[in-house]
Amino acid sequence: MSEIKNIIYITYQSFPANTANSLQTISNIKYFIKNGIDVNLVFPLREKKSSADLNLINKHYGENLNFKVSGLQHNYPFGRINNSNRFLYLISHFLWSKKIVKKKYKYIDKST
Repeated sequence: MSEIKNIIYITYQSFPANTANSLQTISNIKYFIKNGIDVNLVFPLREKKSSADLNLINKHYGENLNFKVSGLQHNYPFGRINNSNRFLYLISHFLWSKKIVKKKYKYIDKST
């Protein structure tokens, strides 16, 4: 069995944020790094306060972690229309995730 050396951590969370899911993501990344795994955090820049600035993320969470951060464009309707917000969240999440996985990360080794 081969040892994992790096992880692309794709999430629909916003960073920095105080949500439980965002805090859990940072905690997971902390322990991946502690175990010698390189991490690339990939998330949508869907909120005004979202930032891919690692210094800002570290400061917000009180950490000093070294990992790659990829905040990617989000042009889907979540947060723009108040009607049917749950439905738009699901559609936005699905479309953004599909786009990112298909177009941005084709190089992932699928042989294992």
